[in-house]
Amino acid sequence: MTLTLRNIFRLGPGEFLVGGHRGMGENFFTSQTSTSTVLAPILKATNSSITRKYSPPWRENTLSSFSAAAKTGIQFVEFDVQVNSDNIPVIFHDDMALFSESEASSANESSNFVKASLIHQLSLPEFRSLVSTSPESTASKSKKQLFRHFRDLKSKSPAGFHAWHSVSDEDALGSGGLPTLEELFQRLPLTLGFNIEVKMCNLSHAPSAPYDPSLYPRGLPWDFGRTADEEVERMLTPILKVVEQYCPEDYVIHRTTEGEGVSEEVGSTQRAVFFSSFDPEICIALRRRQSRFPVLFLSGCGIYQIPDSRCTSAQAALDFAREHNLTGLVVPSEVLLFKDNQPTEDAPPPPGRPKVNAAWLAAACQEAELELLTYGDENMDRRLTGKLDPNEPKLYGNLPGVTGAITDRADLVVAGEDYSLL
Repeated sequence: MTLTLRNIFRLGPGEFLVGGHRGMGENFFTSQTSTSTVLAPILKATNSSITRKYSPPWRENTLSSFSAAAKTGIQFVEFDVQVNSDNIPVIFHDDMALFSESEASSANESSNFVKASLIHQLSLPEFRSLVSTSPESTASKSKKQLFRHFRDLKSKSPAGFHAWHSVSDEDALGSGGLPTLEELFQRLPLTLGFNIEVKMCNLSHAPSAPYDPSLYPRGLPWDFGRTADEEVERMLTPILKVVEQYCPEDYVIHRTTEGEGVSEEVGSTQRAVFFSSFDPEICIALRRRQSRFPVLFLSGCGIYQIPDSRCTSAQAALDFAREHNLTGLVVPSEVLLFKDNQPTEDAPPPPGRPKVNAAWLAAACQEAELELLTYGDENMDRRLTGKLDPNEPKLYGNLPGVTGAITDRADLVVAGEDYSLL
């Protein structure tokens, strides 16, 4: 038995794996207010206003968001790990923190006062202080206000530069604060699996201070060059140290000889853990440095403009995963679900869309014994799991090669409840 996602999560025949993207989902921008009765107890407990704008109930990539996802019954959470200046793995998606020292609520009020700091250049106290519930920040006299280049909740298109609030920021226990990787292992239930995405800093340059958001209407510029060996080492050594500390030794594959062959059996585990990364060098190094945890390659399959040939197409991703004996691929949901992405000679793909045949990719992964996960906006569809209405066709029902999906709406697709602010 090989080390696969189906094995470490003990999936039954036909069982679909579902994970929560950054916990309860990416934080989007919306100017609408909440009338949700589901959220009322949460808002009351945190002494928050139910009409507060721009405030998702949970800040993404925090203990509060992961804990809420676990309560939906989801099998794992996906989160982004970076390594700060203290060589401590911390949980944060964006390469750069954009903040002011005041409570300004709009870009117009604060554009002359916004500062920018790369996450890997921050010490742990500096990182913690970005959100006021963290222990270090509550002891500080200064109160920072985070900002972000958001996507719109409904259209998913760029929504501009705004202050970044969440209801969980006001949690007195600090579970809405910014955590380290070690704290996730310490404080989240053992039944909740971890998809650790190793998040490399891909900014082409650091913006000057003070930060001017008008120069970046679509967010900060990326530059996906080949990652230096020194940077791979800087990232992976502290991350693997934490993972190995909190995962028991019986996580390894136990090999037993039966006759002339060798059979493999996955040992009992306390927590299912696997790695993923958009960075090919990180995936190669993770596979080379350990064999206890599955490694999947994240690929945009040509959606993102990345010069590295390994990242430019579904075929390149497939070849790369096979060459380096990875567990599988994680690809955008739109690659598998948009009909326009399955072109014919008479109907080429629209501009900016990759030429991918979904049925071919799913079948090719099956043939190569690679597992296939998806992420993206389409995975917020109620039909993702088929649990809510057994009579409805499942979202990936015609693609048996898809092992599972990462969703921003664990509440809707797993628990069948709407926790959103709308």
